[in-house]
This record gives sequence, structure tokens and C-alpha cells, in this order.
Amino acid sequence: MKEKSLRGILVGTTVLVFLIALIGTKSINNTYAIDNNEFNNIDGVEVGVVSQNGKTPGDLVFLKLKLDRSRYTDNVVLTFQELEGDKKYSVFVNEVDTTRGEPHFIIPLKVNKSSTYVLTEIKVHDINNPNSGYIFPVSDHLAEGTAITFQVVFPADSKTPDEFIDAINLNSFRLRDNVIYYDLNEKPGVKIDYDGYYVSASLVLTSKDGSFLRSASISDLDTDNPYFELPNVISGKYDVSSITLCSVQLYCKTFTENPDGTSFGTLEVLRYNESASIELTAINLNTNDVKPGNRVEVDVNANDSISSALLVFYNKDTNKTFSAYVKNIRGNGYFILPSTVEAGNYRLQNIVIKNSNGASQSTTVPEFEGNSYTDDKGVFYENMELSVKEDTLDSKDSLVFNNEEYDDLINKKIESLSDTAVITVICDNAPLVRSTLFKKIANTRKTLILQYGDSEWVFNGTDIVDPKYIDVSMLISSIKNSSEFGNSNISNLISEEDTSILSFANNGTLPGKALIRLNSVELDSKFGNRDIFVYYYNTEEDKLFKIALEVQKIEGYYEFYINHNSDYVLSTKELEGDYVVENRELLDLNSSLDIKGNNKIDNTKLTNITLACTAVIVLFSVLILLRLSKYSKVEKTTKKEENKKEEVKKENNNKKGKK
Repeated sequence: MKEKSLRGILVGTTVLVFLIALIGTKSINNTYAIDNNEFNNIDGVEVGVVSQNGKTPGDLVFLKLKLDRSRYTDNVVLTFQELEGDKKYSVFVNEVDTTRGEPHFIIPLKVNKSSTYVLTEIKVHDINNPNSGYIFPVSDHLAEGTAITFQVVFPADSKTPDEFIDAINLNSFRLRDNVIYYDLNEKPGVKIDYDGYYVSASLVLTSKDGSFLRSASISDLDTDNPYFELPNVISGKYDVSSITLCSVQLYCKTFTENPDGTSFGTLEVLRYNESASIELTAINLNTNDVKPGNRVEVDVNANDSISSALLVFYNKDTNKTFSAYVKNIRGNGYFILPSTVEAGNYRLQNIVIKNSNGASQSTTVPEFEGNSYTDDKGVFYENMELSVKEDTLDSKDSLVFNNEEYDDLINKKIESLSDTAVITVICDNAPLVRSTLFKKIANTRKTLILQYGDSEWVFNGTDIVDPKYIDVSMLISSIKNSSEFGNSNISNLISEEDTSILSFANNGTLPGKALIRLNSVELDSKFGNRDIFVYYYNTEEDKLFKIALEVQKIEGYYEFYINHNSDYVLSTKELEGDYVVENRELLDLNSSLDIKGNNKIDNTKLTNITLACTAVIVLFSVLILLRLSKYSKVEKTTKKEENKKEEVKKENNNKKGKK
């Protein structure tokens, strides 16, 4: 190999090292702002004011918002600069998906009093890389017809927490629907009028005998037709026993009657398919001694396939109760004993079972002596006593609790957990998860598992970008029974036999990406163990977005990532047509899905690969330099020898000439 060739290789290698180093640097710093000038003329990002009525901390400011969804995510952040000061405040825009609500932000509480703030920065995130923040200059991205400057005045505010709570007021509440068929997936409508700085409202349904409670969040509060998703209840009559309004500051106020003294109303829940029925035949506890956080094995049998079973336990010495939903009821059924259950002896008091057709039965366990008993209906009971032992280990690695028990004591427990702890929250009775819980795990390596029925939501603390309230209830239905997708033009193009609809509550963009672990009787009976294709239904474009392909059932679960709640189409066949497009972000994420994370190349691994490649190339370059040096030495030696021979030759010629 000649010197010129080697030098060419060296130059090429140096360039390659530089390029890899550049790529590696970008991988390490995956959150960076692109130069504003690069985006000055890009369409698809536009912000403006709809209403500036909100002038007080905690108020809402509604916006015009244009966002090219093929390029950008729903993650939009606005930054305000104090006009006569140096304070800055950043706020998330809520309801960016305008098909779900009106975009708005909440005026922060901790602002300087009587100051004017100007919008100085609009930041959005790339659809292909949610960690990349693009910053847009305000002057070039204001909606047409709005002022060049976007000002919001925050007047002096000296409210204390008590004053914020006092400002919350319920003027009136009533049910618009008094009869609902739960097996038709109907949503009860309400009429509600209130004052105060709110972000959420919820209600509690209580059965007539007071033994059965269910909570539900109220959706579409700012519209003329607010409603709530019917929680997992059995047929019967329920009183709306309380209404809770929570402000943006997480101050909540609960009301038990209207201001005029009238009740909130009674909801009658019926089953449309009256032919469906289910009856308990046997139940027994296979675990009798247990510590909080451990499994309690249980068998529940009926004359039909059971889709859910709720158990209620009672301690007559302390008058304490706890409830638990049986998981994996078609196999080796169990429930996890919440960490909050106090030590003592508990007895199974009530069982509520339900089948996939919506039929249900509530059974009170009779008093009997001994370990087993068969009643006059032939129902067999065995081992109804549960002894809860005191947990003396005080585990720092895990915590289990029912969502309705979430309070400041649990918050303190979460803070004391290790940075890699797993927190399991059982949400069957209370599907509304508070934003505080997401704030507690944000920027940590803690894992949050939200259980609803046999399915789970899994959040990692490192992925939390926007802590917020969410409702984790979910519903599997057919196309014709889907409240949203059923009216789509696409629904007529898809086979009913191969497809089911997975509907979530109206949460919009999630606090962070969530791993959905889906397990349901309905899917088992329809799909068996076949692989499925998962599509997100975009109502605005009336299209299906591919997010996960050929998802296998692993240990009873279909697993896939999502970052937004809506209707999802689950199909055993790949759907094709003009109405199907790709969501590259989620497709890439789901294609490398591995619960343990072993198959995913994160930035750290990519950086290590980059460094390894760089090291190899540098070593190769050094070898080339050594080789060049060797050639140089050889050539110098050769030239010296040739010069010496030439001198000897000249000298001999001179001698011959003299002769």
C-alpha cells in the first residue's frame, strides 16, 4: 500500500470519527432546542388568545391552537416573562387535542402580585422524538387576528388554602338520566353548576343498603352535557351520596346535598339483556395467614364464566373493612392484600360476581361454625377467616394500597421508599388517580402500577412529564356498542368478528408514556391466544394510526405502549386502506417492547456503542500512522543508500576519466 493511499484512508477515518462523535453527543443530549431561525417559516404551530377572562391565579385562559399533528406531539409548553421584572413561569397547555376539549392553561399560583406577563416562548415536541423540544419565536407564531404581544395580568392575590376551599361552591346538581343499562355501555348525564377554581369533579354512588360504594369522575364539565362513566356496579338503585370539587391547587371540597337541601338523585342501573344470569356455587380461601403486600389465593366458582369478583372483608373487633377484586379469576385466582390493612382477624362478608354479559349477583356469607358449610341453595363455603399478620419488615421496595385510601400518610410512605421501588395501586373501586401520585414518582426510577380489573397501567418515574389527574377505567366493546368509534365511517369497513374496541376515559395526553397490560374475559372469548394489531382512532382526521403490530399474548396479557387516551381498535388482522396511517413514534417504541428493558437500546447503550466504535476507529488510525511512519523510515534509509551508491559511481567515473 502506497503512502498516498494510506493518507487518504487516514483522512476518511478522521472524518468518520468526527461524525460518530457528533451523533454520540446528540444521543447523550436528547433534550435540546433547535435554532429558532430554522423554524421561522414552518407552518403548523400557532397560538392565540380566545378568552382572557381569567386574571386570577388558578383561573383558566383559553387559547386558539393550531398544531401539525403529523410532526408534533400534544406536549405544548408556554413560557411567560414578567414585563417589569426577571421572573419566568412555564405552563402546560391542557386539552391540546381539540376534539376532546378546548385548549387552555391554568394561571400559576406562585406569581408575583399585580404583575403583567408576556408570552415569550412556545415549545413543542417532535412526534418522532418526544424528548426533543423545539422552541418557536412568538412573533412568527401568533394566530391571525391576535395582538403581537400576548399579555395576561396576574392581580394581587392573598388567598390562603382555607380561602381557596371556601371559594369552591356547589350551586346545584342533578342527574339528567335516572335509568341506565350498564350492558349497553350507557353514560349517565348530569347537570352541575358550581363556583371556584376547579380542575375536577367526582361523585360517589351508594347502594340503598349502604354496603356498596363506587366513585366516578365527571367529564366534559365545561360543556352543556357533562357525564360520568358508569363504574363497575351491579344492577340496582344507587343514591348519589356526595359530590367532590377539586381546585387546581388540589384543595378539595365535598358536598352531601344541594344548597336547597334536596338530594342529588337516585340512579337505577338495569341489565338490558334480562336473559343473562349468574349464580355463585362455591368459594374458598386457599390462604389463611398473610402479611400486607402478599397474595391471598382464592377460588370462586359459578354456574357461568365469571368476569369479575369483589370480596369484602370485615373485622368485628375493630369495625374495619377492606375490599379486594380477585385477579386471574379464570386461573389460580388471587388478590394482593393492601399494605394499609391493619393486623387482625377478618372474615369474608360479601361476594359480588359478574359475567361478561353484565349479569351480576351479590351474596352475603352466612355465619357458620367450622371450616366449611353448604347453604340451602347448594352454595359451598370453605375457610372464610383471614388472619392478617403485622408486617415488621417495613419494606422499602414495594407498596400496595387501594386508591380510595390514598392520603398524606401514604404520600410519606412513598417518599420513604427506595428509588427503584414498585408502587401498586388497586383502582377497581376508585378509578380516578390524583396528579399528586404522579408527582411523587416523577424524576425517580420508581415504577407505578395502576390495576383496574385484571388489566394494568405501568408508568416509570423517568417518563413522567406532565403530572395530572387521570381516570384509569377502561372498557372492551364491539364496534356497534362503541360510543365514539361506532359512528365513524371506518366502522363499516372493518369486520366485527375480528375486531374489538378498547375505550379509555377522557384523559387526553397522559402524564407520560404508559405500558398497557391488557387482560379481559371479553378478549379471551373473542380472540383466544391470537396475535393482535393495535390502532389509535384519531377522531379529528377520522383515521386509524398504527401503534403496535402482531402483539403476542404473554402470560395472559397483551402489552403495548400508549401516550394518549381515546378509542383503540384491536384486530386479529392487519387493517389496510386509505384510512390507516402510521404513528412512527409508538410503532418504534412497541417494536422493541420488552418489560425488563433488555431489548431496548436507550441513549446510554447507544453512547456506549458510539464510544466503542470510536475507540476501534482511533486504534485503526493509530495503526495507520505507525504504518506511515514505518514507510517513511524505510524510504529515508533507501534514499541514503541510493545517494551513497551514486556518489561511489561518480567517484569511479571520475577516476576513469583521469586515466
